[in-house]
Amino acid sequence: MRNSKLFLVLAIFSVAIPFRVLPQTLEHYVKTAESAISLGNYQAALTVANKILFIDSKFAPGYLVRANANLMRQNFLEAIKDYDRALILDPRFAEAYIGRAYAKAGQNNISQAIEDCTMAIVISPSMPQAYALRGSIHAMNMNVDSAIKDFTSAIKLNYSLIDMYMRRGEAYTLKEKYSLAVDDFSFVIKTDDKNSKAYLGRAFAYTAMGKNDLALLDMHKANELGENISQDTLAQPQTQLDVAY
Repeated sequence: MRNSKLFLVLAIFSVAIPFRVLPQTLEHYVKTAESAISLGNYQAALTVANKILFIDSKFAPGYLVRANANLMRQNFLEAIKDYDRALILDPRFAEAYIGRAYAKAGQNNISQAIEDCTMAIVISPSMPQAYALRGSIHAMNMNVDSAIKDFTSAIKLNYSLIDMYMRRGEAYTLKEKYSLAVDDFSFVIKTDDKNSKAYLGRAFAYTAMGKNDLALLDMHKANELGENISQDTLAQPQTQLDVAY
């Protein structure tokens, strides 16, 4: 399990806390803790989370934000303990299921991670984070068809999820669905024309389709943007997914 890959997903799909039901003071503290997490100041986030729980030990979002801080420190055991506490207090806390799924995946407990993603989807089917994470876990374990299905579900819920197009493009390449892969990589390039990985992914797909001139153009562009790929490398078959960038 490549744990670092999962945390790139987490940076994109933060396990955010819904504030509509939070008391004003606790809401302020939760926002402060989440801001600290976003800045990489996990110890400060833990300090604030502990203050929240000192004020109200039955406040589920307090356990969630403390768990998120420990998750980003890759302290999976402590994170899971707090996700469990949050779910005891609120069994329908979808964000806690998503966070616990990250932690379970970090422990290489794949089946339980997928179960938690699925539970989050059952509770809140409009959350793209759960589909994105479940798809990433499937991809890491080369369950490519399931990964494509989940990436597609995430995209349907939020068309701006560029990372999901990248991942689905790679998955389509592995399934030898090169035209669909090109479409996904092209969408990414249209949105972000400095994305070297998208040019590289499209170059591999074009090579497999026999469109070598287009492949070379994309290879050169990718190299201009920082990649270091040769034409011989393009000719090698793709056998695994690099599910995060």
